[in-house]
Amino acid sequence: MASVIIPDPLKPFLDVMFGVGAIVMFGEIIVVLYRAVTLRFTAVYVAKLIVYGFLLAICLDWVTGFNFFRDTVAPAVWNVLNGGGNT
Repeated sequence: MASVIIPDPLKPFLDVMFGVGAIVMFGEIIVVLYRAVTLRFTAVYVAKLIVYGFLLAICLDWVTGFNFFRDTVAPAVWNVLNGGGNT
């Protein structure tokens, strides 16, 4: 299903972007954890950890091939961006 909605020329580019995103999100989680431990845990740091963890999960899902994001969320987003309805 995803191969129909996401054009083939975009797949390698998206794979690279999500791979880089996974590395960056992992680094951000480490930085936020370090700052939270050295300073103190606040609601902002907890929110950042939740958001970065969610983004890391999406990136890892795409890169490792579990395909939950690729098969469910990405086609819906792609349809919205293309202006198409649910087909």
